[in-house]
Amino acid sequence: YSSMRFAMFFMGEYANMLAVGAIGAVLFLGGWQGPVFFPPLEETLIHEGQTIGPITIQTPGLPIFSMEFFSGVIWFVLKTAVVIFFILLPRGVFPRIRIELLLDLGWSKLIGLSFVNIFIALGLIYSGVFGPGGLL
Repeated sequence: YSSMRFAMFFMGEYANMLAVGAIGAVLFLGGWQGPVFFPPLEETLIHEGQTIGPITIQTPGLPIFSMEFFSGVIWFVLKTAVVIFFILLPRGVFPRIRIELLLDLGWSKLIGLSFVNIFIALGLIYSGVFGPGGLL
C-alpha cells in the first residue's frame, strides 16, 4: 500500500468507530439527554436566592452546579467518546485476532447458542411464562 491508501483505510476505520459510537450512544446511552439525577433548578432559586425564614442567601453561581449548562450536543459528544473508548480498549489490550478464529467462533459456537436461545424462548412462550396472559 502507498501511504495515501494506508491513510485512507486508517481514516475509514476511525470514521467507522465514530459512526458506531454515535449510534451506540443514541441507542444504548440515551443520546443527547443528560442523566436524570441532575434535576433542573427552579428559576426563583437562581434569580432570588434561597430564603430560610428571615434570611435570604444569594446564589449567583448556582446554575453552574445544576448541570443545566450542558447542552444536548455536549452530552452526545461525551457519550460517543465513552463508546469509542470501549471500542478502542480491546483493540489496544488484546493481540490481533485472526479471521479463521472468528469464523470458527461464529459458525461452531455462536450459531449453536442462538438455536438454544430460540428453543428456550419458544418453550417459555408456549408454556405460558411469556406472552399474553403469561407470568412475565
